[in-house]
Amino acid sequence: MKSLPVVNNSFKDLYQMFIDSVRSNVFLAGVELKVFNYLTKPMSAVAVAETIDDHPENTRLFLDGLTACNYHRAGIAQEMARIVSKLPEFSSFKKMLDLGGGPGLIGISIIAEHPTMKGVIFDQPAVVKVSESFIRQYEMDDRMEVIGGDYINDSIGESYDFVLASATLNFAKDNIDLMMKKYMMH
Repeated sequence: MKSLPVVNNSFKDLYQMFIDSVRSNVFLAGVELKVFNYLTKPMSAVAVAETIDDHPENTRLFLDGLTACNYHRAGIAQEMARIVSKLPEFSSFKKMLDLGGGPGLIGISIIAEHPTMKGVIFDQPAVVKVSESFIRQYEMDDRMEVIGGDYINDSIGESYDFVLASATLNFAKDNIDLMMKKYMMH
């Protein structure tokens, strides 16, 4: 298994140094293109391109740029793994779900802290393609898998000891009771 890089600086400082200028330009372009008006619900890059009358591949690259403005690589993944690994139950976990796990780096970090636990990254189908590449990059193929779908409507898998839902349930606020019933049945 390949280790995630050791980060000795605060993830906040690294994140700020790297991303501020890039992020502001990407967000400004999004405002000018009115992309955010159409991202209130999940849409493919092709659908967004058609809506804003742009080239599908350019739109995909732009949306990838928006996605890349994340902080998972700046130490937050390792910090989350450190916090989760201190839970009293951690050693007994067998399978975790990273719900809305994005690129999967937080899930990868948590699984790497445990000698045998398996993990699932669940996110939109286009997003889990990125997760799969990170799973391969960090040599976690034997312990991690992905499920692509809509967690409000699709199956999220089952038999999880631990579910991480960081920054994702806000998208389901109108369906939270239904979702909780669904999850409790698994």
